[in-house]
Amino acid sequence: MLIFPSDLDAQYQRAVKAWPFFDQIARAAGVPRFLLHAVGSRETNLTNERGDGGHGHGVFQLDDRWHTIPAGFDTDVALQAKAAASMLSSLIKHYNGQLYPAVCAYNAGVGNVDAGIKYHGDPDYWTTHSQGVGYGAEVMARFHWLRGKYGPPPVPPWYHRVLRKGSVGSDVTAMKRRLAAHGYRGMVLNPFFGRGADKALRAFQTAQKITPDGACGPTTARRLG
Repeated sequence: MLIFPSDLDAQYQRAVKAWPFFDQIARAAGVPRFLLHAVGSRETNLTNERGDGGHGHGVFQLDDRWHTIPAGFDTDVALQAKAAASMLSSLIKHYNGQLYPAVCAYNAGVGNVDAGIKYHGDPDYWTTHSQGVGYGAEVMARFHWLRGKYGPPPVPPWYHRVLRKGSVGSDVTAMKRRLAAHGYRGMVLNPFFGRGADKALRAFQTAQKITPDGACGPTTARRLG
């Protein structure tokens, strides 16, 4: 990651206070939460500045040699975030949802990334070759660190789909065991999600202040543990 976690944490905390709209902009563009922060950290340590000999603009260093910089861009961090999120969204779609080549292409361009993949098997080849450190690898390390610390807790290993009345499988049995461990009875511990499990799950959701819809999604599964 080539940054101390404490420094990345300080950058993130500062950015959240100064620019709380990053998450909303990322969500609207379909970009994973924390990816904007990770790119901004790699580019400028999450500061708003002119870099790269004056060609890089803003927190995410939009390069005026390749992009048209609109009026007021350098002082409008929300506009900078929207531009970066739009670029990342397009690149993620281009690479069929793969984040690593997408962030590499944010830095090096699609052509260089595709050539790196084709001839060297590494989308980060051009930055690694020229600078000794892979840009994409650094961004992804920061992204994963931020997601690990500030993202939602992982779902338990038994959960891999939304469970509701009529579902069948070993994950249903696991859900029932967790409900029983929380004190909810009236269920046969088998792989079928029937009326008893539905009643128990709704009661658990009500107690946990979760919408009692009878569907065991990620939030309910995390609470069950």
